[in-house]
Amino acid sequence: MWMVRNFPKAPFERYTDDGVIHCRTKEEALWIKEKLTRRFEECKLELHPVKTRIVYCKDKDRNRNEELTEFDFLGYTFKAVYIKCKDGKIRHNFIASVSKASSKNLREKIKAMEVHKKTGCKIDIIAEMINPLVRGWMNYFGKFNSSAIRGTLQCIERKLVKWAMCKYKNFRGRRRRAEKWLCTIRKREPKLFCSLECLVFVLLNDRSRMKGDFHVRFCKKFEVGFLLLTRLRGRGLVTPSYSIVL
Repeated sequence: MWMVRNFPKAPFERYTDDGVIHCRTKEEALWIKEKLTRRFEECKLELHPVKTRIVYCKDKDRNRNEELTEFDFLGYTFKAVYIKCKDGKIRHNFIASVSKASSKNLREKIKAMEVHKKTGCKIDIIAEMINPLVRGWMNYFGKFNSSAIRGTLQCIERKLVKWAMCKYKNFRGRRRRAEKWLCTIRKREPKLFCSLECLVFVLLNDRSRMKGDFHVRFCKKFEVGFLLLTRLRGRGLVTPSYSIVL
């Protein structure tokens, strides 16, 4: 409510102690940050000295050279990505993609499962072990720029290939043969592994304190709101060129 009363033209998103405030200019961002610092001091609190920073939302229209041009929020990294737009042209757009930390977190969890050592299990048992973890991760991080999660899912596919090479004697030392076998399994049972299912269609948890669906809806609301603000720049209403990351 304090933000709405004092800065009605600076939209913001918040979850627990994480937040982002959209600003039109760097001067406005510095001014709001100063006001926030005083407000926190009145409440006997303080802004995180390292985490709190002003980020320039660089894209095809905002092309200044600034030191900080990306930030992480709720497991996503918001930055300029060179992608194909709706008009068919390829250019930089400031969008959300799965963060490196979130991808690394999933890979470490899969690695800790040591799938390649479970040679006594059938492939459907391996699928039951992996799918719950991977499906939730994909449902969240596949909402925006789904191509960014393909690398992580391909890592899971390599783990399955390694498992096949350890389990079957005729695959030992023959990775290409194991890959072909896994491809056959994918075609025969496309829904066995949710990660393989997504890779077929070229579609594609961070340590979040949110739960599943609400987490997705929250982040979707955040990015859609940011994009709507960006589209208003042509009308001279709002130009969210800078964001204060709390």
